[in-house]
Amino acid sequence: FRFGFAQMAPMYNISSVTVSGGVVWVGSDVSGVSRLWSDTSSSQVWSSGPFSQGKVRAKRSLLSTDSPSDPEGDPWTWMYYMGPRWLPANQVLGLISDDHSPNTDSGVFAITPAGLGYLHVSQWTLEQKAKAWQQFQFPQHDRHGYMCSVSLNSFGDRREFTKGVTDNDGLWRSSSILAQAYRRMVALKEGDINDAEDARRIGWNGFEGLEMSSKLTPAYPKYVARTFCKISDGDSGCPSSPTDAAQGWYNSTEEGWMYKGDTSSDTLAGHLVSYPIVYDLLASTDDEKERVVTMINGLTKGIIDNDYFLIDPETGKPTKWGYWNPEWLNNNPEYYSERAEN
Repeated sequence: FRFGFAQMAPMYNISSVTVSGGVVWVGSDVSGVSRLWSDTSSSQVWSSGPFSQGKVRAKRSLLSTDSPSDPEGDPWTWMYYMGPRWLPANQVLGLISDDHSPNTDSGVFAITPAGLGYLHVSQWTLEQKAKAWQQFQFPQHDRHGYMCSVSLNSFGDRREFTKGVTDNDGLWRSSSILAQAYRRMVALKEGDINDAEDARRIGWNGFEGLEMSSKLTPAYPKYVARTFCKISDGDSGCPSSPTDAAQGWYNSTEEGWMYKGDTSSDTLAGHLVSYPIVYDLLASTDDEKERVVTMINGLTKGIIDNDYFLIDPETGKPTKWGYWNPEWLNNNPEYYSERAEN
């Protein structure tokens, strides 16, 4: 069967094509490697092209449509691999299939001017995938309970790195907390006490980071910072000066720390969606549960008491996106696009 332009196949600068384990691999002399499962869903492969329904039915009868590799309707038909994460160089001179490895469903050697690269595809369970990702999350991506970005000091060397401060740290940490809470729930169900306790420890550490983002402001527990940092850590994005109000940074209630104001509704949504799950699945003592309730009640009551606005404690005004006031939303044309979701 032809995998061509209409099926989103890479069309230009192709240097080589090979098949390994039912996967079509395509090398480019400028932009890396692409791959496609040869038993890809027929409706996906042919849906973009000018082909009749008869041809679609004929193809569907010849190709398996229940393959675990690419189920019916999978939008990720072609996968692309380029850059140093995958290849020594983006100029692929040739591909050699690897059909003899017992540890892979499909594999290829990519010949490049900078050396030989090896790409392989194998079936993983969600548990295997989660453990692989979690191996390098801590302490590398943990910043005082927040889940942070990291930049490497030297290309390709993960041993030395600089942690970053971004506006969405709290939101990413909230998502991570949810994952750890569900991990603990599953571990307890399976009787894996050690895994359950590890998940609880990581998840609760995340909650303490979210809690800290409120305690470092002058409005705990009715306000949470967009993000925060300790000046002496030298994290990328953390102000070196005591105050940087122009960028929304302020001195914390604790000396040597800074917090960023103008907190968004996205950050607040992350906090409030994770707190009830923390209460149910991670808090293990009455004191811990009370700390969670304090945050839920504080943020909610603060918004209600301030006429459905999130008030920045430094400016005394609503944050740029922290508004749920009906009159504000319904009567101000500037905010018409926010009406439904807010």
